[in-house]
Amino acid sequence: MKKLLIALLAFSLCYLSGCYDDAILRQNADGKELCAEIIQCIKENDISGIEVLFCEEVSDAHDLDAEIELAFGFIEGEILSHDIFTIGSGDSTRDGKTVKSYVIPVIDNIKTDTGNSYKITFLSYLVLDDNDRMIGINYITIRNQNDETITIGEYLY
Repeated sequence: MKKLLIALLAFSLCYLSGCYDDAILRQNADGKELCAEIIQCIKENDISGIEVLFCEEVSDAHDLDAEIELAFGFIEGEILSHDIFTIGSGDSTRDGKTVKSYVIPVIDNIKTDTGNSYKITFLSYLVLDDNDRMIGINYITIRNQNDETITIGEYLY
């Protein structure tokens, strides 16, 4: 009986840690994909490409076209390089089901051809059972080397 209990406990720990690792891997992959899309949209001055990444709640409450255009103007020059993407993430489960999953990526050390550098952070909900209209990006904050910032959207939840 004792051996069976130990075996079940070991199996449970392995199984649960495997699920957790899968969730982190999915969040990292989703976060990196969003980072790549944002960088590409900035390089191409693609306002609508960034706008579609935002959640419905923020899209309805903000003039995203104007905010994104201002953010593009804030970044002086063409992007030449950036550091690897750093992805912070979190999730909540209830009764074995993920009810909240989000990423807070950072794109650091963005260099432009004018010699300026920037850092971009943002929050995106991947799962939010309480409000499907919050799925997507809530805000994008861009900070320059002088610690001046501009934000598109806002933190709502």
